[in-house]
Amino acid sequence: MKVLRGSDAEAFAQEGRPEDGAHVWVDVEASEISRLAEPWGLHRLAVEDCQNQAQRPKLDEYEDHSFLVANVARDWTGRRIHIDELDFFIGGRFLLTSHEGVSPAVDAVFEGVAQGSHHPPVGELLYKLLDAAVDSFFPALDEIGDQLEVLEEQILGRRDRGAMEELFVLKRKLLRIRKVLLPQRDLIHSLTVRDLPVVDEKLKRYMMDVYDHAMRLAELAETYRDLVSSALEAHLSAVANRTNDTMKVLAAVSVIFLPLTLIAGVYGMNFDNIPLGTAPYGFHAVVAAMIVIMLVMAYYFRRKGWL
Repeated sequence: MKVLRGSDAEAFAQEGRPEDGAHVWVDVEASEISRLAEPWGLHRLAVEDCQNQAQRPKLDEYEDHSFLVANVARDWTGRRIHIDELDFFIGGRFLLTSHEGVSPAVDAVFEGVAQGSHHPPVGELLYKLLDAAVDSFFPALDEIGDQLEVLEEQILGRRDRGAMEELFVLKRKLLRIRKVLLPQRDLIHSLTVRDLPVVDEKLKRYMMDVYDHAMRLAELAETYRDLVSSALEAHLSAVANRTNDTMKVLAAVSVIFLPLTLIAGVYGMNFDNIPLGTAPYGFHAVVAAMIVIMLVMAYYFRRKGWL
């Protein structure tokens, strides 16, 4: 198999698609597809979808070639996950791939094929690329799982300041991943049941392995989404419980000071005959009674667990 990319690929691709000889894999930037559409006889609708770069994973079959769209996870370390589109134009003896910027999954397969002694046909190369595209989501979900475990420990340990924002970040990532994984899973399954010329019965067994990976990823994303929802509910419940504890303490303090306020209000009335009003130690006696009342009520509330 001949593998080409960069300037070599563009120069070769301008000559048109190969009709005989060895199988060819050409990897180009998505912006170059319009220049290759006429020499390679690419269908206009497929070219438009490739240039749009906002397609769901799918497989379209035309008269002499097929167009396939897959997604690859590229960067998931920040607050957003970056998912790139990888487009395939598949013919009997050629594979034309396009993507925007650097694609680590494509680079890994390209280096393996270019440096290896085995020259895989188009169907096997398609399998390798789809396998790399699907497996690129495993590290992303593993990191989300690790972050979720840390947040759960923080919530249980009441060290969850900022946990709400982080949980929503994880939820947004999982929704983005799930939006891609479900149609990509269906795409891989279609390759195992449809009669694509480059995917023979032997290769379909390998595609079933990729489909199994896609199924595991979809189930893992669904599980993590449920865990994030549970963690959000636990966080909100913990916040509500802390608010209730604070309100309980404030209410207990208010109740303690209620009789003290009543006594102070009564002795603040402008009457002549108030008990202990003219006694030498009347003020001290009233203050002492207020302190005793406060201590007794505080002790009672403490015994009840309200303070």
